[in-house]
Amino acid sequence: KEAPDHQIICPDTCFQFVMIPVMENSEIIGTFGVSRSFANTVIDYNRATGSDLGVLVSVEQSLRFNWPYRLSAMTHLDRNKTILDIATQGYSFAEFLQQRKVISANGQAFEISVFPVNKDIDKQEPPFFLMIDDVSRELQAVNENLQTIWLYGVFSLVLSLGLLLVVLFFSLRRVIKLSDALPLLAKHRYEDFRQLVGNKSHLSIGHDELDLLNHTVSILTDQLEGLEKDIKGNVCKLIEQGEELTTERDFIR
Repeated sequence: KEAPDHQIICPDTCFQFVMIPVMENSEIIGTFGVSRSFANTVIDYNRATGSDLGVLVSVEQSLRFNWPYRLSAMTHLDRNKTILDIATQGYSFAEFLQQRKVISANGQAFEISVFPVNKDIDKQEPPFFLMIDDVSRELQAVNENLQTIWLYGVFSLVLSLGLLLVVLFFSLRRVIKLSDALPLLAKHRYEDFRQLVGNKSHLSIGHDELDLLNHTVSILTDQLEGLEKDIKGNVCKLIEQGEELTTERDFIR
């Protein structure tokens, strides 16, 4: 194979080997190999991102962790030891491969994720990168935003309920006003009924169903008053005709 190749070897510590074939007269006469420790990669990653990075290699039994892996390299191991103890005791290794977990330790929150070093992710074989990121500030900011949202939500709810009560108050006043005016119709006090119902409040905005009801009642009031006048007029005519008939009868006698 005439192309360069690379391999990751983790006996005790992880190294990345790059092997380049050396050719002469179209024949391979040897290979040139370059190796680099993952420790440098871990340190460079920590300096660039501020997150801690470690390398997990396979081991039959780990005295430090409950997982079947051990740390080959880790930035700030003394600080992260407590976090790793909580993670390995509370979760299985497979859970971290499925999704990231947030661990609380010493009053702070840390996000832990595990992913394979090799590009072939389907195999999920060691070695693995172990990333620990302090997300305390982010979670605090999220909690503060949630509190602000809750406060705005409660304030909006109270304001909406207050406006609803105001609308109901003025609507009920108009209904009570109409119910108090209806007995005036039974007493044939049409003008008083119009004065009580016909005056629209200056606080009313627009035209709603109560305005339509008042308008309908006003029309019915006019019709009732007109019918009453017609009845009175017809009664007066009947009385006049009765008097005329009485006069003619007396004249004939």
